[in-house]
Amino acid sequence: MNRTLGLFGTLAITCLAACADPEISKLASDLAVIKQQQTETLQKLNALETAVKSRPAQPAQAAQPPAPQGPFTIPAKNSTVLGDPKAPAVIIAWSDFQCPFCSKILPIVDETLKDPEMKGKVSFVFKQYPLPFHKQAVPAARAALAAGRQGKFFEMHDKIFANQQQLADDKYAVWAKELGLNVSKFEKDMADPAFEAQIKADMEEGAKVGVRGTPSLYVGTKSGDTYTFNRANERSAEYFKRTVKELLKK
Repeated sequence: MNRTLGLFGTLAITCLAACADPEISKLASDLAVIKQQQTETLQKLNALETAVKSRPAQPAQAAQPPAPQGPFTIPAKNSTVLGDPKAPAVIIAWSDFQCPFCSKILPIVDETLKDPEMKGKVSFVFKQYPLPFHKQAVPAARAALAAGRQGKFFEMHDKIFANQQQLADDKYAVWAKELGLNVSKFEKDMADPAFEAQIKADMEEGAKVGVRGTPSLYVGTKSGDTYTFNRANERSAEYFKRTVKELLKK
C-alpha cells in the first residue's frame, strides 16, 4: 500500500512539474485557440452553405442573337479604298490596327485583288473600328489617316500591321519617314480633330451593320455612291472571288 501511494505521489509530482513548464502551457493555450478558430470557421461555412441553398435560382442568360447578315446599305463617300474605286464589287472590313486577327486579312485581300480575273471588278474598303481595350488602336488609326493625306494610307496600313507588336507613340513618325512622307506635316495631321469624327463615323456605320468585333468582313456591290453588301460567311480569297463572280452575274 505504501509503495503504491509512493508511486502515485511520484507521478503526481512529475505531472505537476510538467504542467508547470511554460512551453507546455503555451502549447496547450495555442491548441485551445486553434480549436476555437476551427469551430468558428465551421460555423461560418455552415452559415454560407445555408445562405447559398436559400438563394433563389438565377434565370439563365438569354443567348445572344446571331449577327445580322444583311443586306446593308451605306454611302460610299468618305471611304478609304484600295483598288479601283469604280469597281462594281466591294469587300469591306471594319478593322482594328492592334487586333492580331485583323492582320491576317491582308494576304486574303491582296490575293483577291491581284487575281487577274478580279482586276477592275472588286475594290477593298477599310473602315476604322478601334476596340476600347487596345490602347494603340486609335493612335494607329490616326497615323494611317494622316498618311492618307499624303496618298499613302495603305502603305502605312501595311507598315502598322507588319509591326503590330511594336506599336507605340514614338514609332509612327519613324515609319512615316521610312515611307517618304513629309514628317512635319504627318505629325501635324495626326493631331487633327477631324480624324476623331471620321473614326467615330466609321464605328457608327459598323454598329448599324452589326459589327460586334474585329475584323468584321462584308462583300457586296457598288452602285453610284452606295455600297450594298452582306456579311461574309468565310475568310478566304477563294470565297471572295467566288462571291464576287456570283454577284456580277446578277
